Amino acid sequence: NMLFEALPKPFKDLYNHKCKYHVNDDNSITFYPSPFLKNDKIVTEKLDKELLTDSKQLKYFKEKLNISELESVDDWNCNIIKKSDNYHGFIRAIEIAFFQHYPISIKPSDLWLLILQGIAFHVNKHSEKLRDKYVYHKNKKSLEVIRQDFIKGSKKND
Repeated sequence: NMLFEALPKPFKDLYNHKCKYHVNDDNSITFYPSPFLKNDKIVTEKLDKELLTDSKQLKYFKEKLNISELESVDDWNCNIIKKSDNYHGFIRAIEIAFFQHYPISIKPSDLWLLILQGIAFHVNKHSEKLRDKYVYHKNKKSLEVIRQDFIKGSKKND
């Protein structure tokens, strides 16, 4: 193509670039999207973190689900990435890596989680339409869970 041939060499190199990657010890894969950055010279950006229990995300879900307090958390001191917008975290990470030419590591479990989140969102959105595929009774049923070791309000609940 004559138009392609007229492009400067750096543009042709970028167009023809095959993304380099390697499999890490934890089975995640690190992708190196840019041919212009040496892999050992890349600076990684540390994203702001906050406690899960203090996060805007948790406050949002507590309001949406009408929950006043959490009764149990795996790790009360867990930090999460501070969310500054309404974009999906995984999509935002891919976007940052792509446009800022950062490497990104993705584990198979990250992809499975995305798939399961998508299925859960779809089922929730179309629950009545899909009801006969998941439950065999009409109306709603009550589910009672008895846990002798559960203490309401205790941070020692698991």
